[in-house]
Amino acid sequence: MIISSEHHNLLEQFKAANEEQGAAINALLAHLNIPNHDRNIAIQLSQQMEEASDKVAIIHNQLEAVRIRI
Repeated sequence: MIISSEHHNLLEQFKAANEEQGAAINALLAHLNIPNHDRNIAIQLSQQMEEASDKVAIIHNQLEAVRIRI
């Protein structure tokens, strides 16, 4: 149950972060499927994926902190 704009904003942030994480994962997978892919690009894409995953985890923790227990 959403009872405040804080909940709504966090849910919107979580949705956006999940989409960002999915895009980062897809970009890394697409690059890794290229024969003889560039290792440096793969490392950069991995870092972007990790950063996106960290962002999802942070927002998830914020949501857990304001979760209503019924």
